[in-house]
Amino acid sequence: MSLFKTRNSTTPIRKEEHPVGSLQRDINYLFEGLWDDFPTVNWSSDQTSFMPRVDMKETEDEFEVHTELPGVSKDEIELSIRDNALLISGEKRVTRSEEKEGWHRTERSFGRFSRTLPFPSEVDEERISAKFENGVLTINVAKADDEVRTSRRINIS
Repeated sequence: MSLFKTRNSTTPIRKEEHPVGSLQRDINYLFEGLWDDFPTVNWSSDQTSFMPRVDMKETEDEFEVHTELPGVSKDEIELSIRDNALLISGEKRVTRSEEKEGWHRTERSFGRFSRTLPFPSEVDEERISAKFENGVLTINVAKADDEVRTSRRINIS
C-alpha cells in the first residue's frame, strides 16, 4: 500500500509503507473492540464487579436457565418476570479472613448485580419454577400457548 504526500501542493511524492507498519495496522484493526463485550474490571481497587454467569437452554416445552451465584444466599436473590424477560438481581456479600504466623488478611467483596434475560419466544408467566442449590440457581420457564403478558415475582425454593 502506498501513501501520497504533496510537495508545494502540486507534485505528488510516493512513499512506500513499511511492511511492519502495514502488519501493525492490520493487527490493531483485528483487536479493536475485542474486549467490548467483557465485564469491566476496576484494577485500581480490591473489588471487581460481579456479573453472574448464565446458561439458557431451550427445549420444545420450556426454557431452562442456570445461573452461577457463588457466595450468594437464597435470601439475597430477587427473581421476577416482565415483558417476556427474566430479571435476576441481588447482592453479594463475601468476607474472607486468614491468619498465619505473624500476618493477618481480610478481604471483602460487596455489590449488587442484575441480569435481564429476554426470551426468544413467548413464555407462560404463570408456569415458572426456581430452585437454588449449591450456589446454582435453576429456573424453568414454560413456553406460552398464547400471548398473555403479566408481571409477577417468582418464589425460590
